[in-house]
Amino acid sequence: SRPFGVAILFAGCDEKGPQLFHMDPSGTFVQFEAKAIGSGSEGAQQSLQEVYHK
Repeated sequence: SRPFGVAILFAGCDEKGPQLFHMDPSGTFVQFEAKAIGSGSEGAQQSLQEVYHK
């Protein structure tokens, strides 16, 4: 059987200010201004894109 895939959001502050990173099941880190994961993330991500578009 296959192991569970886990995605994680890491958030914190440093000398650059607030930072947000998403790690997917492969271990890849990507930085975001805003990110939603999990159940219901599609609708939440759409709302975040409307507010945090660049």
